[in-house]
Amino acid sequence: MDTAQKRTIETDASGNYTFVSILPGRYKLEGEKTGFKKFLREPILVQIESGLRVDITLPVGAQTETVR
Repeated sequence: MDTAQKRTIETDASGNYTFVSILPGRYKLEGEKTGFKKFLREPILVQIESGLRVDITLPVGAQTETVR
């Protein structure tokens, strides 16, 4: 939000993710996976030389079914 940086990363097999070398500022965090509702949290404040943990929970999305 403050830095105009955009980064995309996939989680590892355990669902963990890590961003490194992030400039201080306010950020928006989005998470998505097919079949689940999208996660969005903002603002997330990143400060100088501090770790930050944001756990993401993706609820199951709406299922649609068409029978013909």
